[in-house]
Amino acid sequence: MTILIIGSVLLGATLGRFFKVLVLVPACAFVLAAVLVRSANGEHGLLHPLLEFVVLITSLQIGYVFGLALFHSHSRRRMPRRAGELLKAMEKANGGDAQRTRYGKSTESPKTLAELGISKQQSSDWQRLAAAPEREFEESST
Repeated sequence: MTILIIGSVLLGATLGRFFKVLVLVPACAFVLAAVLVRSANGEHGLLHPLLEFVVLITSLQIGYVFGLALFHSHSRRRMPRRAGELLKAMEKANGGDAQRTRYGKSTESPKTLAELGISKQQSSDWQRLAAAPEREFEESST
């Protein structure tokens, strides 16, 4: 039983890392089928398989939440770096559109940082993170 619980937690953590919560529905059905097959001889009655099912489903869900939290903390650390990479690659906004309009170019200008809801300090910090080598970033964020 202990091995099944550990396996259920690990499976839940893997599912939490890669899938949305609805993946737990077929996973629970799989656990139910496994418990029913395992208890097919019926020597323990109905209470033992039911209890086993509840314990395995609970450990699966705990593993799912753990995997989700682990993924969230990892991605939260990397988001500012990714934003800096995007800002660095983005076309800079110029002051006005008179030059573009005069020569028949598109009047669509790039959005400013203020229009994107980003302060100049945030932009600077994020682009500094993006400029750091990967190894240095990983060492500083742990």
